[in-house]
Amino acid sequence: MGLRETKRRALIQRIVETTCELIDEVGYEHASIEAVVERLQISKPTFYRYFASKADVLAEIQYQWTQDWVTQLASSAAETSKPLSEHLTELARMTARDLLASPALARTLYLHSPTTSHERIQELEERAGQQMTRLISRAQELGEIRADLSADLLALVLDSTSVGVCYAWASGDIESSDLEAALVAALEVCVHGMATS
Repeated sequence: MGLRETKRRALIQRIVETTCELIDEVGYEHASIEAVVERLQISKPTFYRYFASKADVLAEIQYQWTQDWVTQLASSAAETSKPLSEHLTELARMTARDLLASPALARTLYLHSPTTSHERIQELEERAGQQMTRLISRAQELGEIRADLSADLLALVLDSTSVGVCYAWASGDIESSDLEAALVAALEVCVHGMATS
């Protein structure tokens, strides 16, 4: 990678990080492009060279968060000695920790992200689904959970459950102090429903 590309990527990352900081400090509505360019001491045309809008910066933030989560999920899925319930508890705790590390930003990602994901984010979400399906398949092979339903379907149920809990937290229906316990409990309910008879 040449010097020009290195500088370009560094500036993109600075814009992303500054936007994250502003969202944490003043909220999404007040984290304006003007505030970003002022803090970075760059021009608006420079900002627009890399992002068409604040929503595009938010999509990049969502991509980076999703990429981190998929990496952590892959690491968990590589650990084959744990039962599914331990994997899910670990993932629930990791999710809660990540969301609570930057709650204003996390809420913004749940409440203001576009309803249709960018192609890059969709690819990451597919990889996450594949990792979760592997965890489910292994649990089915070990007799931990029922095998009469496809691993893909069960992975979708688990994903929908955790996203629903996170969305409820982002909407204010679950207190931050209860987020980890709510995620763990919701996933435990799913696993119990998947248990072999």
